[in-house]
Amino acid sequence: MAKAILKGWQVFFGKLLLTALLKGANKTDMDYVKNIANIFIPNGKDALEAIGDKDPNDKEQLRQIVDNIIQKTDFSQLTKEQIQLQIDNLQSDNLKKTAIIVCKRLFPILTVFFDDNPDNESQLEEIVKDFTYGGDMEEIVMIWLELDDNDLDKGTKDRVRGKCIHRIKEREL
Repeated sequence: MAKAILKGWQVFFGKLLLTALLKGANKTDMDYVKNIANIFIPNGKDALEAIGDKDPNDKEQLRQIVDNIIQKTDFSQLTKEQIQLQIDNLQSDNLKKTAIIVCKRLFPILTVFFDDNPDNESQLEEIVKDFTYGGDMEEIVMIWLELDDNDLDKGTKDRVRGKCIHRIKEREL
């Protein structure tokens, strides 16, 4: 059964590559898909072995495998580079700026689910609070209002900031 599932992984990545080719993916996109496949196929085999072995703690074994993918392979770096290439292709400067701000939270969020700390909810709450109150949310609002420090006097900026924070607090993050 494990060999059949591994074959399924290989077929999946083969179809992914074929789909990318048919949709006209560029060489960079194809290289990314190939590199990610080269990371996941061997780790997929490890995952199947973990599920099929005598150790009943499959969840912990799988967590370690995913942690290994995120922390010890080129997955994170390759994905960050690919995301940056996609962001660079966006036409809207506002979307580019917003995507950069949001994406810098992506891997810390993913890491929460696979680290040694079982309190995912508290960790995620801390990331969301930092995003909300640490300036990122304000920066996104300012981007989309197309305002910068030169456009606003201190009083106006404080009122905009205050309204945003008040509305966020009303929602009880």
